Amino acid sequence: MSNGRISSALFGGIFTFLVTGALNVCHHVRYKKLNNAKLTVTDSLNQDIGYLRCKLDELKTQKARYETRNIFKRFSIRTQLKGFDSDIKDIEGQIREKEQRISEIRSSNTMKMLRYIENNMNYVQTVPSSRLLPSSVKGF
Repeated sequence: MSNGRISSALFGGIFTFLVTGALNVCHHVRYKKLNNAKLTVTDSLNQDIGYLRCKLDELKTQKARYETRNIFKRFSIRTQLKGFDSDIKDIEGQIREKEQRISEIRSSNTMKMLRYIENNMNYVQTVPSSRLLPSSVKGF
């Protein structure tokens, strides 16, 4: 009778060991898949950030070429300098947005959350920014 108890305890222990091992393998595979997906998305965002930073550096060097102490020249090129300033601010905003997306992606714990962030990211990128006409404009 004790032999039957030992065999059932041994069978239960082996079964528990196998189930626990299978669950650990599934958890490890899911974790690895999530990390690979995060890495893929963040790599593409980091490439975009690098491209934008190069573009930002080019704009800053172009702006530095236009800076002068001559008051008359400064007055004549002020619209160009304002254009450079607005372009620089736009690019810096894009860089901040992409860095925020990277931090959101890195903080995601599940594949479902990662997909939600990716879908939200794609939606934000495709929405064009346009100015709305004031309501007093007739005919629109």
